[in-house]
Amino acid sequence: MSITFGLYDFFSYTVPGVLYILVLNRFLAAVNLPSLDLTRLNVDLGSTLLWVVAAYVAGQLMDSFAIRWYYLVNKFHAETKAMKEFREKHKGMAIDFTINDRQTLFSVVRHNNLELARHIDNFKAISIMLNNISLALLLLALQQVAVMAMRGVSLGSLLILIVSALFCYVAIKRSALFNEWHWAAVYQHARQYGKSVAEMFKSKGGK
Repeated sequence: MSITFGLYDFFSYTVPGVLYILVLNRFLAAVNLPSLDLTRLNVDLGSTLLWVVAAYVAGQLMDSFAIRWYYLVNKFHAETKAMKEFREKHKGMAIDFTINDRQTLFSVVRHNNLELARHIDNFKAISIMLNNISLALLLLALQQVAVMAMRGVSLGSLLILIVSALFCYVAIKRSALFNEWHWAAVYQHARQYGKSVAEMFKSKGGK
């Protein structure tokens, strides 16, 4: 059995997974529970691989919460905007698919041009990464609120709260932008295979 680990996994889950672990570790230290002393961690190959795996798992587990966070803030604006701009750009073309067909359209693109699908996937990977980073920063901001409630307001805690809340918002909006670019590319390239999902599958079956 072979296991592949690519840039999609690294950017989508491992990078934000590191942040999730750091935020959790910071919270444990703040409430005087056992935590890791990051200054004493080993940097050998074995330890590095172990932390990469741990970060990937953390990113995967938290992604289900990050998805809910994304749609709570952005809803389906990215997919809808991408479709609206696509239709406006191609007013003279007959187009019979909607955002509800988006996953099927991407599967058509992937079936016909795997390299192109991988390129389009880069936008999605960055979107997922930013979405998870946003959630991690939100948790950091909430953690600072809890710390200030327990220990009082300090300049350092207030600064961390403001910065984490600010970049939490920036990251979730950038996530929506990359998600919009992802679906815009899907709509654009899927159109060359037909004006509707039925036509795309008919043309595939006729090959």
